[in-house]
Amino acid sequence: MSPLRDYLAQVQQAISTFPGVQVEEYWEQLLTVTRANLRIRLHLAGNSLLEISEALAVEGGRLAGHLILRYDNAPHHPEVGTFPHHKHLRP
Repeated sequence: MSPLRDYLAQVQQAISTFPGVQVEEYWEQLLTVTRANLRIRLHLAGNSLLEISEALAVEGGRLAGHLILRYDNAPHHPEVGTFPHHKHLRP
């Protein structure tokens, strides 16, 4: 398998292991052998909604990983005005 297909299979497998998660949308688009798009919309317990959108790229035979944005609600930055909700951006 290719790095893209391996990753997409891992994502599908991971989603299937979470109890109570309802998949509203799972869309993957292979653009080339080195590029793909992934979009997921999940309903979680407590009426929570999780939307994921990823642009994937393979560089040097490996899936490239570059953080663009990560939303976080872990209570580890009490100085933030939106505590505990905050986001992490690429450095």
